[in-house]
Amino acid sequence: VETMYDDAPETSEPAKEPASGAAEEPSAAPTAAQPDEGDPLSLPPHGADVFVGGVPRTATSDQIRDWASKIGEVHSVTLVPDVTDPTQNRGYGFVVFTTRDSATAALAQLHSTELPDHPGFKVRVQPSQSKHRLFLGGLPNSLTQAELRAVLEPALRGLEGVELMMSRENPESNRGFAFLDMYNAAAAKAARAVLSAPDFRVGGRGVTVDFAEPSARGPGADRSAAAKPAPSRNVFVGGLPAGAGEDALREAFARFGAVDRVHVPRPRDGEPASKFGFVTFAEREAATAAVEAGDEVEVAGEHVTIGYMMQPGAFMGGNMMMMGGGGG
Repeated sequence: VETMYDDAPETSEPAKEPASGAAEEPSAAPTAAQPDEGDPLSLPPHGADVFVGGVPRTATSDQIRDWASKIGEVHSVTLVPDVTDPTQNRGYGFVVFTTRDSATAALAQLHSTELPDHPGFKVRVQPSQSKHRLFLGGLPNSLTQAELRAVLEPALRGLEGVELMMSRENPESNRGFAFLDMYNAAAAKAARAVLSAPDFRVGGRGVTVDFAEPSARGPGADRSAAAKPAPSRNVFVGGLPAGAGEDALREAFARFGAVDRVHVPRPRDGEPASKFGFVTFAEREAATAAVEAGDEVEVAGEHVTIGYMMQPGAFMGGNMMMMGGGGG
């Protein structure tokens, strides 16, 4: 199985997948926060949630629920509030259905349709991947998948799958880490707490555990030429007007969410000012909203080009590696 770890050294304690707060491997989709109260198995499974963008800022959760309910039963709706005006939302949020089938149907039937109470606003519906997958490291290299499952199943409620990464050179040995698929984000959170306990052991060893970042190279990923790279918190901004600095960038993009940092590099030799910059948001959802806004975004009064960055500071052939996006 090809994964992002195929070139990792075979060790009992490999490098972990980056946590969501790090400068990360892009995720497959915007990530919805799921409730973690009570029994995780009483909540909807992973894959039952969708991201909604282009939402009118005056729309309410009840209006979104009514609109989505024609597809199937809705468990919950979350619209991210505008911190500057609590009576409005930021233009995006999440709808959690009770079943995966309803979420799949919503992607096909609700995308780019209008809200009844807001004619002219076509809401975008995209897949949303909850944090239901865990990275488990520090495993003995001699452990088999059956042995690992036998240890985990009695301890973890909602365990759906175990993927122990095996050595390419020695099929009888594993690479010291595995991925666990849980029923939903709440089950993953509970499992993470169990596995992090000081007295939890696998083969006599303590283990390392964290949420796994979805990877475009992971099992089941679409490797076709048409497959689109996934969003990240990092946004490339091109076509900056002369004199537009970091303060102008921060001011233009703050409406989409909290901005961690902005950067406008020094201009190239012979150029009076840099024509591009970078914005890193605190949350991927804010970056998604900014890129979706496309040519609606202006910096210092001029339209700019926006796209997700593949990696912060990565270049290819002299051009920044970016994906998606829109612009004027």
